[in-house]
Amino acid sequence: MARERRRFEVEVTRRPLSALDPADDEAVRAFLLACAEEQIRQTGGAAAGFRFFTADTHEWAETGAPDPGDERFHATCFRQLGQRPGVVRRVREGEARVAIAGSHRRAAVVLEWQPPGDAWWLAWRLIGEREGQVGVFFGDWVVSQGKGVETLPEPFREWLEGEPVESARVSHRPGELNPGELLFGATRMAAPAPDDPVAVLDLMAPLANREILENGLRGLQVFAFEGVVAEHYLFLGRLDGTLDDVVRNVACRGNPDAVVVVFAGVAAVGGEDRRSVMAVVELRDGRRAHRVIPVAWDAAGNVHLPRAWTRPLPPAEPGDRWLGVPPALRFDLSPLPLAGGPIAEG
Repeated sequence: MARERRRFEVEVTRRPLSALDPADDEAVRAFLLACAEEQIRQTGGAAAGFRFFTADTHEWAETGAPDPGDERFHATCFRQLGQRPGVVRRVREGEARVAIAGSHRRAAVVLEWQPPGDAWWLAWRLIGEREGQVGVFFGDWVVSQGKGVETLPEPFREWLEGEPVESARVSHRPGELNPGELLFGATRMAAPAPDDPVAVLDLMAPLANREILENGLRGLQVFAFEGVVAEHYLFLGRLDGTLDDVVRNVACRGNPDAVVVVFAGVAAVGGEDRRSVMAVVELRDGRRAHRVIPVAWDAAGNVHLPRAWTRPLPPAEPGDRWLGVPPALRFDLSPLPLAGGPIAEG
């Protein structure tokens, strides 16, 4: 009697590659680790999914963690999708429990597989979560590589050790090109943004704080100031690129004088890690400044933003800037109106 084939359907979001060369091992792997770190900082955990590269596109398929007993089935489906024509790199991401000193600890995992010969590259890092979904790291990435699934250490071997290919029926469908849900607003200001990074943060603060106080830490905010026009982008949901990619996509839409990114992060306050709002500004010449606001919640769950700390940062090196540097991935920035209308009255 023929064995019943299990069905596996996944949504694949495909984006054009811009400045990332999929043949460059060092650049691709740095990108993979940066994506994992960004996800952990923002949500407290690593997203489980498959990531694929062709010569000119990047694909992400969020699968969720396999149910108990389904890990080998997920490995089979990953192999099937990874062997489609044109795919040149294949990566699994998620979390695993790693045995450390007699206990099992949470770890973020990035595992790349290359057929034929089952060559693999593995990176894992211990992670944890503090109050308020604060993602924290313990130690550095542990990196290894080898050839043959049997040479993979436990518990990562089952990530590639699949069932017979014919046991799965895999299908995929296109995902939305828009990065999560994108809201947008714009306004004309009385004067251009000041030529001082700290002053730009002061200009932006009421706009960003209003969104946080009314709606909580619900997304990533990016501001672009060009002449007397200020644009406000609010990215909701999971992003399959890095924070740098998001800001560079906004920056390359025009020729802004300054960009600001506002995001949830972790700051050391009074000897402990606290969920905080971070804001970083960059001017066209690379000058930067940084603002940190620890977040407090009252008994009703309302957000409060007490004292902020602001300091200048060293100028960004030309290749590390947001302004004038192309993103690794291109996002389709086709926004919806930002709830509440413009970000400020002009």
